[in-house]
Parts: sequence; structure tokens; C-alpha cells
Amino acid sequence: MQIAGRTSWRLSEQDGGDLYLALLARDAGGLEVPPTPDMPPPVTTAIDRLPVAPSPVAAVQWVTWWRGLVSFQADEASPSRRPGPEDDVHAWLDSMRERHMAVFDPPRFGSLASMPELRAVASAMFAGDGRLLQRLGEARGMAPAAFDYQIVRAVAESAIADFGVDPGEIDGTVQFLDVQGAWSYLAAPGYALCSTELAADATAAAQVLRAVFASRLGRT
Repeated sequence: MQIAGRTSWRLSEQDGGDLYLALLARDAGGLEVPPTPDMPPPVTTAIDRLPVAPSPVAAVQWVTWWRGLVSFQADEASPSRRPGPEDDVHAWLDSMRERHMAVFDPPRFGSLASMPELRAVASAMFAGDGRLLQRLGEARGMAPAAFDYQIVRAVAESAIADFGVDPGEIDGTVQFLDVQGAWSYLAAPGYALCSTELAADATAAAQVLRAVFASRLGRT
């Protein structure tokens, strides 16, 4: 939230984007990955299997790819990535696109050249008539409703009071993923992933928001 004339707390809420497409590749490709805390549950949408054989090698490669994509998204969410008043907007957008294409570049996924087994899975989503994505419509991954504003405001104001900081220091980003169950993961200071189901739970949502704001400040 920004209030003209003075600094205010800020929360950016984002849809699943490339992360959701990566999850579709995992689930449609039948890739079995270890159930670690940073691995999201399956997507909620019923999807058809891709015409590729399940590959344990591709599954290992997917974990590396996923963690790299999450790290990239966390870096992009950092305040240091935001354009300043002196920045050239066109140059800033060009730089952002270049960074993005270096990690996620459909339909051929040249960025996965060193992971050929995974590249075959990712490319299959966009092959031919793009049947998987067409049946899904536009890739989902956005919460039907984000966090309730009153909950966000209450958590932000509580953090300001508890930590004794200026409102402008309360800053965070949450990226929503349309995956099964109540799941969240604090991936980096000030940046978390969250399922749409968890976002609808007031108590769980407040806990995620508190962790996001506190971690940006280096607090617990």
C-alpha cells in the first residue's frame, strides 16, 4: 500500500506465472520429486498427461529448475529490482525481459539445454497445438481473491509497532499458486509462496504475512 506524501507499508501479491507453468510440467510429465518443504503439492486442476515417458532423471532436473526459478522470482521481488525515478523505463523493461528469458524461455526452452530430459518435458507442453495449455485455458495460478485487506493491514500495523520501524520498512511479496491444500513456503527474506486455499484461512494468512514482513527486516 502506498499513501501519497509519506512512506507506507507495501505488500505485492502475484499470480503463479512461470512457477505455475513449471508445476504443470512436473504434474503433466509424471515427475516424482521428493516431498521436501519447498516442493508444492500437485496443482488443483485436473490435467492430461504429456506424451512423454516418466523420467527419474527429468525429475531430479526439475527440482534444480524449480529452485532456480523460485530464486529468480525472489530476486525480482527485491526492492533493489524496482525502477527508480532516474531509471529509463524502456531500458529497465528490456533488462527485466532479458533476465526472464535466461531462466524461462518457451517454447523451445534453450535455457534447459544442459538438462535435455527436462527440456523434452517442458517443451512438450507447448508442442503442436499446445493441447495442454489450450484445455486449461490461460494458465491459472491466481487466487480468486487475494489476502483479505483487513488482515494484511492488521499484520502490517502490528509489525510496525512490535519492531519499532518506519511503515516504509514493512515490505513483502507473496506469490500465489493454485495447488492442493493449505501450503506455504518462505523462500527468501520478504518473499513467500502460498496456496490459494491457505490464503483464505485468516489465521494461516496472518502467520504467512508476519513471516514475510519480519524476514525482510531480519527478524523472527
